[in-house]
Amino acid sequence: ASKAFAELPDCKEAAERIKMEIDEFKPVMPILTSLRNPGLRDRHWDTMSKELGFDLRPGVSLNSLKDVYSLKLLDHEEKITKVCDSAGKEYAIESALDKMMNDWKPAAFEIIAYRETGSFVLKGADEIQQMLDD
Repeated sequence: ASKAFAELPDCKEAAERIKMEIDEFKPVMPILTSLRNPGLRDRHWDTMSKELGFDLRPGVSLNSLKDVYSLKLLDHEEKITKVCDSAGKEYAIESALDKMMNDWKPAAFEIIAYRETGSFVLKGADEIQQMLDD
């Protein structure tokens, strides 16, 4: 950035300052991403609070980026990331199960007589087989 503005000292200074601020912010990104995991439930916040030794709750002790710094969450990145990763995996499973439940709700198993053999067959088995394959 500073090379592009070599002949413009004010722009060069601004570009270097912005680059420095971005470089300082980069280490915070993984923990912010983890804490924004949509799969985080109360049980996960309880676990993190217990492991960290202080209450960590969105809207209570965690309201802004300042709180991330004041609570020194970067010092606990590994613990936080571990819980958040677990929450993400649980969320993926929950989402997949919800999708399956919704996909299978309208499915109806109809059993009909097969000709005059006294046997029965499953009607619409192709649709059900396709859902099983998916």
